[in-house]
Amino acid sequence: ELEGVDDEGLDELDRKVLGAIISRYSSGPVGIEALAATLQEETDTLTDVVEPFLLQQGFLIRTSSGRRATATLSGDGESSAMTPFESPDFPTVTTARLILREVVAEDADDLLVFRGDPEVQKFNLMPMNDTREARGLIRTMQAWYVSRYAIQWGITLRGEDRVLGLCGLHDWNRKHRRASVGYDLARSRWGQGIATEAVRAVLRYGFEQWRLNRIEAIT
Repeated sequence: ELEGVDDEGLDELDRKVLGAIISRYSSGPVGIEALAATLQEETDTLTDVVEPFLLQQGFLIRTSSGRRATATLSGDGESSAMTPFESPDFPTVTTARLILREVVAEDADDLLVFRGDPEVQKFNLMPMNDTREARGLIRTMQAWYVSRYAIQWGITLRGEDRVLGLCGLHDWNRKHRRASVGYDLARSRWGQGIATEAVRAVLRYGFEQWRLNRIEAIT
């Protein structure tokens, strides 16, 4: 074992960063400049040296509001990872072209475009008939997140904040750290690589942020 490195692979500066976010900022969010000032460290040191490992190992996540710790520290400074859904903010996932975000009631019309399309829903659920049903699904997805059953992101293009499809993780198994992935996408957007890009981002999120052992898909 390396001197100063614990069983989780955290060194003194890693623990110092996590400890500050947890104790000084109630696990976050906190901006990187404020965190650097609190720790009296260079911002570049945190972003280039500390953050990459903490992000990769799932101890830290970036949100639109700042950095959040996804772990708690015991009295001896050891870390304990949080389980999925414990972050109070719905996470946003970004790629080169996409922003995956929470679906809200105002997205009902866009949701109906693909959820009401018989061709898109051929191997899924019965097509929806109106926005009332779409709003009902949105409420259901929000309940899934609160109950820790599933997380569903709305797929949007950067610069075009309209939901083109859904992609998410569901059937989360806490004991075995596994989940299932699924998606659907408006027919007008088929063949553009959007679903592939979204699924890859969600898989990466599941393995890196939730530290899942396995992600399954039913085809």
